[in-house]
Amino acid sequence: MKLGNTAYLGVDYCDTPDDVITPYCAHGPTILFRRYLKDRPSRKFFACAVHRTKKGCPFFQWVDSSIDKKRQAANLKTFERNKRKNKWKRLRNRLKSFINYTSDECRRVCLTCETLLLSDETNEHKTHTIQQCISVQQLLQPSRIFLPDRERTSFAQEYFTSSTLQVINDNISELGVKRVICIGTPTLHESILSDSSRDVCTFLLDLDPKYGQFFNPNLYQRFNLFNTHFYSSNGAVKLQNFISSTELSLVLVVLDIPFGAKVDVIYSSLQRLWKLVGWNESVLTGGVPTLWIFPYFNGTEIIQKTNFCMLQYRVKYEYKYAKCKRGSPVRIFTNIPIQQFKLPTRSNEYKFCEDCNMFVFTNASHCSKCNSCESADGCSNHHCDTCGKCVKESFKHCLRCRVCHPVNVACLAPEDTRSKCHICKDYSHKRRQCPYNT
Repeated sequence: MKLGNTAYLGVDYCDTPDDVITPYCAHGPTILFRRYLKDRPSRKFFACAVHRTKKGCPFFQWVDSSIDKKRQAANLKTFERNKRKNKWKRLRNRLKSFINYTSDECRRVCLTCETLLLSDETNEHKTHTIQQCISVQQLLQPSRIFLPDRERTSFAQEYFTSSTLQVINDNISELGVKRVICIGTPTLHESILSDSSRDVCTFLLDLDPKYGQFFNPNLYQRFNLFNTHFYSSNGAVKLQNFISSTELSLVLVVLDIPFGAKVDVIYSSLQRLWKLVGWNESVLTGGVPTLWIFPYFNGTEIIQKTNFCMLQYRVKYEYKYAKCKRGSPVRIFTNIPIQQFKLPTRSNEYKFCEDCNMFVFTNASHCSKCNSCESADGCSNHHCDTCGKCVKESFKHCLRCRVCHPVNVACLAPEDTRSKCHICKDYSHKRRQCPYNT
């Protein structure tokens, strides 16, 4: 990609230094990024923390440029106005009025605006898509009223299938968990709330503001993980109160966030969040049970950063990855002992390995040399004595490459199998460590 006459090499997220003032866009505090350019020094800039495209939010500011005070004042005014619209006292009164309608036919929602409609507001939304006959029971599961919008990339809306929800809920019961913090997992939050027979409480942290119409502040707070920003001034206190009377071992954190985010970004954001609620940084790696839902091809980074283990379980979504040949590439990474996590064997997707003492994919075979059932994608593997690890069945060891790769793939020279710096083309480091990256 080119930016003017200069090749554009990509963008990375950066932690904002304490001495740097974070500007606001109309959607709240922004995030700091670094843009890499060929034959030029990299440069940092601020952009919207909610929207991923300029169409959603055009805000852009270089970190070394002065802040436009007039624009900042206008952005803060817009941000505060939007916050007032979403204040719980106002939303609670609307919800009460909505529930008090005598029949389901009177209850309507605007699917375009994702909002509850009172009787005097219908004309304002007459050109929008309206759904009628909303029952009181449906209000417990707003995700079933407002289905995922594929064009709204800012919220990365994807909902778990009922089978995945069942697996997570079954394990919550098996582990004896009493408090669940749902980060970006509204359907899990709703499924726990709708089952009154369980002695489990749940708290939702999500960027999507529509949930504020249905859940009170003791159950939901609008929250942006990437800049650790609570949209309510007492949001962190509400979360603190939720977990204050419970042992850490009885609290479960489940997070499902946009897959485009970098692992180190998520990790540092979680550490800041735990600091806000009074937990120390070691909580992420050992203290509180956590289910981190992420694609398996990023698994190495997560395991190195957190010492989590990957469960051989395909996390399924209602629409996403439905047509993938090998199914969903999304897995669960956790610090819970994997022997304690149970998977359904009746579907013939999983089996229990006596040697590993854990559930694995049906196609996985136990390797006596690795002493494990290595299968990230669910396919069977074989052991390569030269590489000293298990590889896919279709892979063969190449003496020239010194690695295993598919037979029908062109052989690579040894230097081509290594990653190199995008800026200076050196193989000894990557662009973040490049001496020309200033």
